[in-house]
Amino acid sequence: MGVRELVKSIYWVVEGKRLDLSFEKLDTPPCPLVPEEEKYRIGVENKASKNYRRKCVGRLRKQVADYTLMTGLPSLALEAYLAAIELLKASNDLLWLAGAYEGWACAAMATKYGEARGDRRPSFPRVATMTGRQMTSSPTSPFFSGHIRHRSDGQQAMVAPSSNDSPNTRTTIQYLEIMDKFRLAIEHYERFSFAAFVEYECVVKASSVLKLEHHFFEMELFIREHVGKYLDDNFAIFDHVVKSQICLNSATIFKEVGFKRKEAFFSRLAVLFRLHIGVDDGRQRAENDYKLVYPVLYKALAGYGIPESAKDVLTGSRKGPALVQIRALHEVYVSALRANYAEAAVRHLCFLLQAYLDDLEPSFAQQLCNELVHLCEKRGLHLAYQHIPLPCGIILPPLPMSRFPLMFSFKVLPLSPHLAPVVVRPRDTSQDIFIYTPFQRQNKESVRWVVDCACGVAVNVRNSLPFELRITNLSLQTDGVAFESVPVRLDLPPASSEVVNIKLLGVPRASGKVSITGYTCEVMFVKNVCKLKDLPWFNESLTASFDVDVVPPLPVLELHTALQRAPVTEDEHYASAETTIYSGQSFDHSIRLINSSRELPISGIDLELVQPKVCGGPALLELMDTSTLKETLNPGETRELRFRIFGIDPMTNADDNVKEGGGGDGKRTIDHQPEKIPYTGRLLTTEFHFRYRSAVDSTTGHVYERTARLPLAVAIMPAVTVADWHVLPGDGPKTRYVVLDVTNSTDAEAELRYSNGRLISVQPREVCRVPLLCPCSEEVASTEFALAEERRSLVMQGQEIDRLRRTLELHVAEHLDIRWTIPSLKLEGLVPVGPLLSSVSLLKQLVLPALSIGVSVNDKPYQGQEEITLGIGELVSVRVELLNSLKDGHVFRGTLSLRCFQEMQNGRPALDRMEHLIMCGATKQPFEVAGSRMADDSSVDSRGSNDYVPTATLLRESPAVSYRFGVAFRFEGSYKVRPVLLNGRDDKIAAVNDESFVPTLSFNVVTKV
Repeated sequence: MGVRELVKSIYWVVEGKRLDLSFEKLDTPPCPLVPEEEKYRIGVENKASKNYRRKCVGRLRKQVADYTLMTGLPSLALEAYLAAIELLKASNDLLWLAGAYEGWACAAMATKYGEARGDRRPSFPRVATMTGRQMTSSPTSPFFSGHIRHRSDGQQAMVAPSSNDSPNTRTTIQYLEIMDKFRLAIEHYERFSFAAFVEYECVVKASSVLKLEHHFFEMELFIREHVGKYLDDNFAIFDHVVKSQICLNSATIFKEVGFKRKEAFFSRLAVLFRLHIGVDDGRQRAENDYKLVYPVLYKALAGYGIPESAKDVLTGSRKGPALVQIRALHEVYVSALRANYAEAAVRHLCFLLQAYLDDLEPSFAQQLCNELVHLCEKRGLHLAYQHIPLPCGIILPPLPMSRFPLMFSFKVLPLSPHLAPVVVRPRDTSQDIFIYTPFQRQNKESVRWVVDCACGVAVNVRNSLPFELRITNLSLQTDGVAFESVPVRLDLPPASSEVVNIKLLGVPRASGKVSITGYTCEVMFVKNVCKLKDLPWFNESLTASFDVDVVPPLPVLELHTALQRAPVTEDEHYASAETTIYSGQSFDHSIRLINSSRELPISGIDLELVQPKVCGGPALLELMDTSTLKETLNPGETRELRFRIFGIDPMTNADDNVKEGGGGDGKRTIDHQPEKIPYTGRLLTTEFHFRYRSAVDSTTGHVYERTARLPLAVAIMPAVTVADWHVLPGDGPKTRYVVLDVTNSTDAEAELRYSNGRLISVQPREVCRVPLLCPCSEEVASTEFALAEERRSLVMQGQEIDRLRRTLELHVAEHLDIRWTIPSLKLEGLVPVGPLLSSVSLLKQLVLPALSIGVSVNDKPYQGQEEITLGIGELVSVRVELLNSLKDGHVFRGTLSLRCFQEMQNGRPALDRMEHLIMCGATKQPFEVAGSRMADDSSVDSRGSNDYVPTATLLRESPAVSYRFGVAFRFEGSYKVRPVLLNGRDDKIAAVNDESFVPTLSFNVVTKV
């Protein structure tokens, strides 16, 4: 209430002076003077002159106009100022004329812009004849109401309607008219040096007119033309304090119109004048001086386009010249340092290095880094991730120094393969899609970590500084479950394109979800915390890739074997074993399975054996017993798994990449590419792949699995192997000779044992031919291979042929048993015949053909290796025996004859020599050979109803049919004679000549025997 009463008292004093117009009637009115005006007056004025009276009345009217404007009546003030201007202009009173111009312009501004600016202030009662009761009930008071205004006739001429009551006043005054009055006032003020500050105030008022009219560029030009002279060094009227204030006022004006660069310029210029106060007198700048200018410099940074966040600078949001920004930041750093704001100085220095390192000279950058280290060494570790509140009211935000070091390409690493968990979820059949779609099972397995198991994040690191950078306590920052980070220390080489790949490790201590949010490190005595979202390369789409599920603790299965460890392994997580074995040897080994966990059992183990594919013969590895793997393996328990290693033939590919050759003679060649170096063996890789399960999580029903692998490298050295093979007719139509060319690849003599104890020696690096008598298989019909090739698809054909091959393999394998021993090396083993058993062409020749042919000469069975010597004209008896092996009752009918020919050398075709052969009797004989047929019903019933008769016994085999030919030769020479079957109307006869082993007789005809 005291202040309100004081204001009212002052108002009534000013109102009284406004209403006092008694000077108009005085012959010699008083002459008001401004301070220091007397000092600049030249000469003596004639106070009795009319000009002097006009000057005095003009000045007094100017004062009344000032009182009128002060009491809130700008419209009346305009008239009063006009009256004063006329008298002052007539009396040539330039100083007060300038004041009248300025006053009129201010009143015009109040009239034109008062309401537009929302300047509707409650006015005081303006009639002095009001009583006290009327004054307390004035309608213009914001606190009272109910007054009816009264005016006297004498005051009617002076009291004009207020600005609110004359709406046309604002529209008649243009802003250019106001500016003209301000320019006239400034022009007259310039004549008087003691009115320099009044002149400056007039300039500020004039600029506000342009601001209100939104002519900002004209305003900037106006201020530049009129304010520049006040800041000149030669302008000694104003000291540095006033010049500093002028700059701050200009900065405020430009801030209001959004000219941030101008604002920053005048703010820095104000600091420059402020710091020069007292310097000329020899006074040193004190700490308080910098405390005054620091807030001004800091707030001016935004005018140069320097954001508060360094991330905006690195992402391209920086605007403005870099060199100017660097200089402005360095000035802020220096002022903070001299104002004893050491933490703020370090923060500004870090910001300068973080945001503008690429624009700094290498020497200057190193100088700033040295200053940073020196400051932090004296004050201790600087925490760049904390806010810094200053006494001046400024709060500096945290600063993530992501460039020291520069870290990018963050990638969450899965656990090593033997520790990575696999979640086996219970199958929900209700969600299975009936129609197949390739998108049904394409869900990518996410990375999972395990409690108390070391895990990490891969990061690329590069040094941006021109000198070696040492980083300490580099570790991950996480949110979520408990996570223990492992700090890392790095020494990075000077700035280059070299990128260092590192892993930031940690150990989760609880199950749940953990999020990688950033990293922390200490560099140049600054503790830095960087969030991934603050890094320039980060975007929101990458957030999910740094969220990791942590599963409960899981057991670990360890594998141990007595085999030698391989010195070199492809996978660093699995130790490989190796062994060397000769082809044909076999050894028994074992693997010890150990549950290394102290508390968690292993509920079950599945084993998958990965080894080279062998299409025939024993496999490289064979498991003995796997039933114990299904049992629970308790913590710390050990279990043994036994297996056998067999040395397969190293000369052929293990995956059946064997080329087959040969023609009608049944020859098969094992072909391999020649090598440039001597052949010393073959290295095959196998692997034991274990999958073991932990306890079931009762909350989700998930089963967690881990894997353990034991790679095994088996080096197979060649010992005694098969180099070539032939299939020849046997002792009869139901047997064949498989002739093997066996090679001793060792440097010692080898002994071969075959066919019920037969023994043969093979010298080192020599080849020995071994004949093995093998009966033909009757389990597979000769027509089944042809039927298999008629299947609809290649897959079905391959499956059927493979089934037939496996059936024949079991029959043939037991007859191809060759054992070798090398006494000098104390080695023994089997000759590996797997490549032979995988050859379909070989096995087809060991199938009993549909029609078997046997020959005898003079009633003696003919052996394929014999050569019969005859004389010219000597008659011999050739008996041909035909046997039908088909079980479908098929009867072969045709014509049987003999063919005579001579074989030529050098691959030339054989010559037909039928004219040299004399046949006694029929040259062609018709034949009819019946196959096995079903027994008659009467014969079946005669066995009795209680007798069990296998199906095979119900087939009656037909006896062999024999035909004789008498032959003699007319000329001497070597001849070949073989039976020929001519098909009558039977289509199967043609296939007999191709598929059957038709024996060929060899005759040596001489003149004398």
